[in-house]
Amino acid sequence: MNILVTGAGGGSGLATIRILKTTTNHAVYGADCSENASGLGLADKGFVIPRAEDKNFVAAIQEIVAEKKIDLILPNVDEELKTFASNVEKIPQVLISSLETIEICSDKYKTLTTLREVCGTPEVYKNERPPKESYPVVVKPRCSRGSRNIYIANSPEQLEAILLYVDTLGIPSEKRLVQEFLPGPEYTVDCMFDLSGRLLAAVPRQRIATHGGICSIGRTEKNNFLITAVDNISKHISFRGPVNIQFRHSRTGEFKLLEINARIAGGVPITLRAGVNIPLLCTKIITNASINFSDCEFIETKVYRYLTEV
Repeated sequence: MNILVTGAGGGSGLATIRILKTTTNHAVYGADCSENASGLGLADKGFVIPRAEDKNFVAAIQEIVAEKKIDLILPNVDEELKTFASNVEKIPQVLISSLETIEICSDKYKTLTTLREVCGTPEVYKNERPPKESYPVVVKPRCSRGSRNIYIANSPEQLEAILLYVDTLGIPSEKRLVQEFLPGPEYTVDCMFDLSGRLLAAVPRQRIATHGGICSIGRTEKNNFLITAVDNISKHISFRGPVNIQFRHSRTGEFKLLEINARIAGGVPITLRAGVNIPLLCTKIITNASINFSDCEFIETKVYRYLTEV
């Protein structure tokens, strides 16, 4: 099988390339918009491609598909997901959820409103004026990745100053959220869905420490509450392929939904150490290969990752 992994310079792309290269015999190609992306060197061959918003992006992917006879594309850049989902007819090799699902997951407000009756979600203050007893609160863009432009306000005065500042960044009120602060701890559930949307694997892991937004110390847990929550979410939003769903504890200790990313997570090596190989499962579902119970079963373990390991 010939596999193309995009986002070769990011945490999830690097991890995906490394896992496929060390646990399978497939040919693995990397793509990134930067010629300095380190994953391009890890892959069998690297390709520099335009950014997703570039009109030539789809054509560039099609050229790689034709040249290397690509069977599977695993996108790892949030900004690329809508473009891929909008062009599945032109690029049928991509393993991705539907455009409707991508649009819900890429907008935090849509995610929370869609799932408000399904699982615990943080309070969103529509008028950007939360009650005094609600502080601290969080200000964040509706559409963003990582921890970019996320601010904590501990008082109405701080909130007012933050809102004025994010205005200057070009993030007006209709493109941002003021919501309940969730102190944590934070958990990511690495999930794998088959082509019909059935949940195959769900591995909850606590994000104990992060580096550059990627989990560097994590602990997998057989947390039935989170596994059930993910299963319930999948009954209201249809997923296909790899997805990671993040939760945080509220101040009262209740798990609340943080966000959903319809792609492989950067911390997926931790899930691999626990026994579930998400990139390998991606190859199995598109070839209709048999998936055993052991492929989706995991152990509880604490993993320390090093910067050179990715």
